[in-house]
Amino acid sequence: MGNVDTGYAVAAIGFLLGFGFLQGLILVAALLWSGQARGLAGRFMAALIGLISIHLAYRWLGIGAVWSQYPQLSLLPAALVYCWGPLLYLYAYSMSRRRVSRWQFLHFLPSLLIGLLIATTLFYPEQAQQGLAQFIWRREFSDLSSLHGIPGFMRFLLEHYAHGNLFALQFGAYCYLVLGLIRQHKQQLECHFSSLEAIDLNWLRLMTAICLAFLLVYFVFNRWQLHWASESVALWMLNLPFLLLVVGIYIIGFKALYQPSVSADLTTLAAAAEPVKKYQRSSVEPSLADKTSDRLKQVMAQQKLYLDSELTLPQLASAVNLPPHQISQVLNETMQQTFFGFVNSYRIERAKQLLLTPGANLTIVELALEAGFKSKSSFYDAFKKATQMTPTQYRKSAL
Repeated sequence: MGNVDTGYAVAAIGFLLGFGFLQGLILVAALLWSGQARGLAGRFMAALIGLISIHLAYRWLGIGAVWSQYPQLSLLPAALVYCWGPLLYLYAYSMSRRRVSRWQFLHFLPSLLIGLLIATTLFYPEQAQQGLAQFIWRREFSDLSSLHGIPGFMRFLLEHYAHGNLFALQFGAYCYLVLGLIRQHKQQLECHFSSLEAIDLNWLRLMTAICLAFLLVYFVFNRWQLHWASESVALWMLNLPFLLLVVGIYIIGFKALYQPSVSADLTTLAAAAEPVKKYQRSSVEPSLADKTSDRLKQVMAQQKLYLDSELTLPQLASAVNLPPHQISQVLNETMQQTFFGFVNSYRIERAKQLLLTPGANLTIVELALEAGFKSKSSFYDAFKKATQMTPTQYRKSAL
């Protein structure tokens, strides 16, 4: 019965891994065909999905006993996982409109070095190569000491899970760096735009969360000695993290495929950000800062510029006839606000007035649009952050 269960497990897991490999290739082709990969960022994403797909195929061939027939090749694709983190990081780096220099490609050096290290297995005796394949894919023995011709560093790499742990630590570190890039990018956007829905990188945060979830499951299920479990159960548990990647590829690929084009907006950001950097080396005189602050409040209240959901810092600067960098400096240093927070404070006050207006039975969507917000979700989040209440709770508390 156990052999039958194992056979079913091998067939089912092989089917799912093969399906993930094929869908990954389709998504890579779709990215390239749609034009999303014309830019460097898109090419990084296509490469990431492609390498994940190759690893799924690698495991697919492994549980199908293919590597027992070609043991000399059983480890070579393993080094490619060290490219996942750099590719995700460089994708985020490019999407935040940073220029990728050739020095950034040094991120792939660990993968190259480990690849060269693993390539030494091609020169092992045939019996040692066969033993390695059996150890990796069948766990037919608990250590490699009985095999001759395998260096100590390779025994350590495999027997103590050093290879898997090193990959997990490296990939996790890059996920942390990506989250930092996303945070910095959002802070830059808030200095120049009053609505961020179409240009922030929240969807990239979701992608990074998927990668971290994979690593968590990888640590939980792939690091155990599963001697207590049946062979079929052990197969499912060891492959569970990679089966989750099958779902993850769908989410990551489609998010990358259908994410909005933000090049024009971010080019505007880059142009506006350059003069803003200069004020960090100087300061506005207190009297001028106060006049600028008063002027901003006056124009915002009289012209109700906040009702324009697409309002940007250069547009506000044009309305008050002041340079953008001076406005940004006064907002940050004198008024202790970002441009995003400054504009949204007027929108929140407008929403409060509408909520308390008798007979104005507006839906949340209508209320958001009337107050100058671009969407229901952005209004809801901003209102709750400012008042610690939902719009409905605020209306009830004021009655």
